[in-house]
Amino acid sequence: MAATPSHLRIAIIGGGLAGSSLANALTQIPHVQIQVYEAAPTFSERGAAVALSTNALQALEQIFPPGGKEELLKKAGAVLLNSSRSVVGSGPHAGKIIFDSAGTESEVVVHRASLLRELVAPLPQDILHPNKKLASINPASSTHRTRVTFEDGTTDEFDGVIGADGIFSSVRPYVLQSEAANYAATPAGFWDCRSLASMEKAKEVLGEDLFEVDRQCGWVGDGGFLMHDVLENRTVVQCVISAVERSPTNDRKRPLNREILTQTLHNWLDGPIAKGMIEES
Repeated sequence: MAATPSHLRIAIIGGGLAGSSLANALTQIPHVQIQVYEAAPTFSERGAAVALSTNALQALEQIFPPGGKEELLKKAGAVLLNSSRSVVGSGPHAGKIIFDSAGTESEVVVHRASLLRELVAPLPQDILHPNKKLASINPASSTHRTRVTFEDGTTDEFDGVIGADGIFSSVRPYVLQSEAANYAATPAGFWDCRSLASMEKAKEVLGEDLFEVDRQCGWVGDGGFLMHDVLENRTVVQCVISAVERSPTNDRKRPLNREILTQTLHNWLDGPIAKGMIEES
């Protein structure tokens, strides 16, 4: 459908959780026409799980019609976070509970890929464009619009461009311009790796007692932090190992194996959690 003078054409750069959530909101506004561009070959999410707390859930309630949020989360396999627990992971007090925090009905944990699948499902297929990596954003010479050019050579013009393309955003430099370098992504001083295991396997390796309650459990110890929680309608467990990085680099990813994990957590191995988490990773 061609835009009329009363219509606004909006490009969303990035088809992840943020971009697809925004697309669902804007498609409900009659005078706004949107197109969603994703650099990857498919609309997909990296990483395992995301916790949605009060603000995120209220946003979904605003975006979707009555009952829509609940249906979305049900299809995505979201699990109500009944409580969170912090435990000592290494040293002489390994296994000691630091504190328990009671959960509320306003927080859930959901697999990122499943949530994105359900966010993308209601969107018209003709507004979704994978394999579109941004090349440039410039003022259009003959209109008051903005010309967006992609690396495959295609271009289009819009009244507005929204960057939803993550921490390494290609849109950010066009927003911040000369200040962009001051706000570029920098190493955080730690790394993490994530894996998914069936509930049965997690109970076997980590212990059934850890899954008596749908709980997000964090283990704090020497130079690292481990965490596990429950996804996909209680059928899958996410396991996370993270560690302090003494000499951070700008590499966005690097190979990890059990030998590296074992060396990193060598002071944890006499405790109750590290060996099982390494086996699951």
